[in-house]
Amino acid sequence: MRIFTWIVGVDPRTVLDDRRRSETFFEQLATATRHLHGIGVEEFSSRLDGSAPTFRRWSEYVAYRLPAVLVRVRATRAFERPDAEHLAGIIEQLAHQVDEVATPAICHRDLHLDNLLPDTDGHLVGVVDFDGAEAWDPAIDLVKLRWLVFPNHPGAEEVFTATYGQPVQWESRVRLVELLELLNAIPNAMSIGDRDFEESARKRLAVVLAG
Repeated sequence: MRIFTWIVGVDPRTVLDDRRRSETFFEQLATATRHLHGIGVEEFSSRLDGSAPTFRRWSEYVAYRLPAVLVRVRATRAFERPDAEHLAGIIEQLAHQVDEVATPAICHRDLHLDNLLPDTDGHLVGVVDFDGAEAWDPAIDLVKLRWLVFPNHPGAEEVFTATYGQPVQWESRVRLVELLELLNAIPNAMSIGDRDFEESARKRLAVVLAG
């Protein structure tokens, strides 16, 4: 079921050049994201309608998803095999490290400016496009914010973090999902010939690996 409601708002890029409005926007985005992540579910899954396998432990879900990602990597030759295996090893290690603290929640999975709607004062009035929502570790919703949003708006990550907080082993959990998502994004971009997005993902991957 889809429910369509008209929401009056503006392109967030038109308000983020003002410090006060930018702070309001990222504070309210953090509050909304934290509220979304407060909607707990019993198990991790790629679907919210029960049509995909479910897993009680995060490491089990990662072990299920990672091979499918590696199939796309091999099909597109996105990475040399040793490099892909190295990345997969890091992801698997992190999954086991955070397994005791990662809990499933409703996650948007595509948080970036095109899916966020503020009013002219910077107040967040809508989060749209939940087509990719899944039951993941909430850390997933930091991936595109850190990749595509925060670097372009100095101070935004600090404002967001001050409001959202930092759950247990948060940096390790975010690192895991960043590596997993970027490993997947690169072959996906290659398969449709999107060179700009591929290059952006590779640059972000380099930053994450260096961190």
